[in-house]
Amino acid sequence: MSVDTEDETRRRLLELLDDAHSFDELRRSFQAQMSLAAARPALLEGALRFVEEGDASGLDAEFQERFAQVLSRFVESKRALELAGKLEAGDAAERC
Repeated sequence: MSVDTEDETRRRLLELLDDAHSFDELRRSFQAQMSLAAARPALLEGALRFVEEGDASGLDAEFQERFAQVLSRFVESKRALELAGKLEAGDAAERC
C-alpha cells in the first residue's frame, strides 16, 4: 500500500466532508480512513481529533472553514452544531 501525499489526503478528507449526510457518518468515515492508512497523516489525525475531542489545533484555516460549513448542515446533531460554532467563534476572534 502506498503512502498518500498530503495533497491526496486533503483531497480525500474534503470529499468525505462533502459526501457525509450526518455527523456520525462523517466521524465513522474518518475512523475508517485512519484504520486504512498505511501511515497516520497529520491532517487525518487532526480531523479525527477534532470530531472526537473538539480540538481544532491540527486543522489549517482552509480545513476549519470547510469543516464549519459542513457541520452547520447537520442540524440534527447538537455536537456538530457545537463544533461548527467553536470554529466560527475562533475565526471571529482571529479577525478582531
